[in-house]
Amino acid sequence: MCPKSQNKASITFSEVEELEEAAQSIGWDIDYRQISKGIFSSELASLDVAETSLTTVNFNNDLHISCEAPEGLVGFFLPRLASGGLTTCGTTVTDGELIVFPAQSEMDFIISGKVTNETVLFPEAEFRATAKALAPSETLSFPEAAAIYQADPRLCAQMRWVISSVLGEECLDAEAVSNLLTMFVLWITDPSSRSSAEQLSNGDAVAIARRAQAFIENEYRNPIQLKDLCANSGVGFRTLQRYFATHFQMSPFQYINALRMNETRRALVNAEPSDRTVTRIATSNGFSHLGRFSVAYRSYFGESPSETLAARKP
Repeated sequence: MCPKSQNKASITFSEVEELEEAAQSIGWDIDYRQISKGIFSSELASLDVAETSLTTVNFNNDLHISCEAPEGLVGFFLPRLASGGLTTCGTTVTDGELIVFPAQSEMDFIISGKVTNETVLFPEAEFRATAKALAPSETLSFPEAAAIYQADPRLCAQMRWVISSVLGEECLDAEAVSNLLTMFVLWITDPSSRSSAEQLSNGDAVAIARRAQAFIENEYRNPIQLKDLCANSGVGFRTLQRYFATHFQMSPFQYINALRMNETRRALVNAEPSDRTVTRIATSNGFSHLGRFSVAYRSYFGESPSETLAARKP
């Protein structure tokens, strides 16, 4: 019998801000940014009971997702890449691979094309207890930072079938949680999976890319000069360009433009009556050439800045 405390949702989103709000409501510290031109669309289905949750999301646009796993929870991210691509922290992820992220680990995802992902969150204490019972000699191999695990295709197919069954029956009961826990433990403690596990978020290249990212995030409202970006990152332009593109799948200046576009849209959607001018909002987010900005904004989001502002939530 399905638990009475179970929550379920099935939602279609037409704005990236709505998807972000839904993810934040279940404990994620997460930021979605559209990095391709076109009207945004996404679909989400979720089940959660207590601190365990199962979510599937269909992405139809190129996105940069920056997130931190919720405190006290361990997460498992299983992508489907039929006609799209996914990189995380500069590493390309393929079908049949599993991303494991411990509590409060930081991740960057770049999604291109149509990608579906299933994410399962468990209380970390419950996961470790299950791992100790099922594979006591392997428990210490649980990663301290995000990692990628490969698997036998049959195990991956079985995992997808279990997830689809739980979502289809809309019932995340104790047996379903136990089955999911068991399969994830067996996946990451399998010798062939463990030998191919690749630790993420380590190394000088990632540190340099993230230093540049932090500088951009702090300074995007102001003019950004390349010499300042390189000086803050501690490397020359060619090295910075290479490391940044590997990690984020775009150049630093493409990142700056995407950030300014998304933050301007966010401000237009949430504008207070006193701020209801496109000019004021655009210039406060780093755009100085308003004519070019309006053309680029329409091309990026499929509507003019004025249309976004007019449709803002009350």
